[in-house]
Amino acid sequence: METVAEHIRRVVTDAVTAGRLPAETRCGPGTEPGRLEVTVPGKAEAWVEAFVAAFSSPGEMSLRYPGLEAGLPEGPPFVVTPDPLTVWHFRWSITDPDGGLLHNGWMEHDLSCLVERLVSAANFDPAAGSSLAKVRITPPAPAPSHPVPDDVALVMDPSLGTVDLELPDLDVRRIAEHWPRDARGRLAPRTKVLLATIGEVARGRRQPCVMISSAPTLKQMPSFTVAVSDEIRHNVRHNWSRHPHLWSAVTPPSATALERRCRELLATGRWGQACELARVQVEMPLLRLLQGLPTAPGALANPDHTTAAGQLLARLAPWQLAETVAWLHEDLQRGRRTRLSPTGWEMKLGWFPGQRTASRIGIMLTQTKDGAPALRLAWNGDNATVPAEWWQS
Repeated sequence: METVAEHIRRVVTDAVTAGRLPAETRCGPGTEPGRLEVTVPGKAEAWVEAFVAAFSSPGEMSLRYPGLEAGLPEGPPFVVTPDPLTVWHFRWSITDPDGGLLHNGWMEHDLSCLVERLVSAANFDPAAGSSLAKVRITPPAPAPSHPVPDDVALVMDPSLGTVDLELPDLDVRRIAEHWPRDARGRLAPRTKVLLATIGEVARGRRQPCVMISSAPTLKQMPSFTVAVSDEIRHNVRHNWSRHPHLWSAVTPPSATALERRCRELLATGRWGQACELARVQVEMPLLRLLQGLPTAPGALANPDHTTAAGQLLARLAPWQLAETVAWLHEDLQRGRRTRLSPTGWEMKLGWFPGQRTASRIGIMLTQTKDGAPALRLAWNGDNATVPAEWWQS
């Protein structure tokens, strides 16, 4: 039976022998009792210890720390007793040579993840993946689209008479043609689109808004209702207030030279070049993720997140973002008593799928100190979202 110390040393030694960790990697007693320290010179330092968790009843758990000389049962997983369930776990903390935190591991059944993180830190090349121009994203396939039927209904709710707001004449045909579609290309039911806000209200507060809502079921489509309702404007996924040509007789704007050139690049997968042309910055962790690389020392490559990021950004309209961030910054200033700095906000384009926590990782839109649009990878628990029409093609 190995002791805790022998097991940790063996796992680290095996990684060195296999050439995964540098030969100069050291593993020895830590400064605190019960811990071993692993050092990858110039790259990372870690401490690791074992503890035993006893689950006496649902929702109740007790911990004990047996020390480095305690014997481990066979494993992993290192189960002491099945009833009540008593299991050995490991926990660790990995830092860079300057003491900056790289990763915390907790309730790990074995040390494989620790080794993977140390290997990532040892092999991390900060210059890899730094060229935005080299980022390629396959353009999305054309979405299915059912033709718009002739019998489109538009109902004007009496609540519109309660507000003093003059809107362009609504064009029901344009509304239907530009309405969000479901996965099968049909006009989406149970969907709201914001046309206009009323009053000056700070971020996160409800205010009267003119909204178009589609019918609750597919069977009732195509039917739309225009009404005034209280909404949090930044939580609305579809906002046409800046694009009246989508819902009225206003003449659509002509495509700019920048838009035409960006579309040409995007159509051939040259996503990074299109961003450079539109002066859209992509922060390094997101840039590395898009190329399938670890986002930071000690991080692991995440193919699922790479795929999700590529799918989310495949419809990016880089030529829109400069105007979008300028408008958002001005809008977020509304209702504030203090000045909002250009870098003092971010708003999500979308979260990656499969997350159940309140704070989730995804892609955010923000500004540089010079006011340029920037994309970043970040954790965020805010429901505020950049409307699809403001950043997608």
